[in-house]
Amino acid sequence: HGSAPSLIIDRTMQEVTSQELSASRRFEWPVPPKGTRIRVTAWVLVQSSCPDAGIGLSVNWLTAEHRWFTKQDLGGGITVPAKNNEWQKLAVEIIVPDVDEIKYVSPSIGGAHTAASKVRIGEVKLETVVP
Repeated sequence: HGSAPSLIIDRTMQEVTSQELSASRRFEWPVPPKGTRIRVTAWVLVQSSCPDAGIGLSVNWLTAEHRWFTKQDLGGGITVPAKNNEWQKLAVEIIVPDVDEIKYVSPSIGGAHTAASKVRIGEVKLETVVP
């Protein structure tokens, strides 16, 4: 098994305190070559008394001007119930589309229905998945 280069970002303990229904943070990296399978992982901790709090990780694409690429539904994501005061790992695997306009991969991590709570975002990584 070989090892492909990984783009790694560490956003340990970024804290989002929300007075609204959701809080999120968006990241971006230059897009890997078309056809590359990538895995985005994020650690999230929610401190909330809301019984239906959730956390999500979505992966979308940006143009050279850092605008959303929305011509096709090419993104991916996952949403799960939040476990109060417990670090949870979210992961999404996706293949970089064969679209010339796409220049950046842009994951966003957030909490849903997390009013009057804290959402902590730990390590966020983008890795190349070797077949």
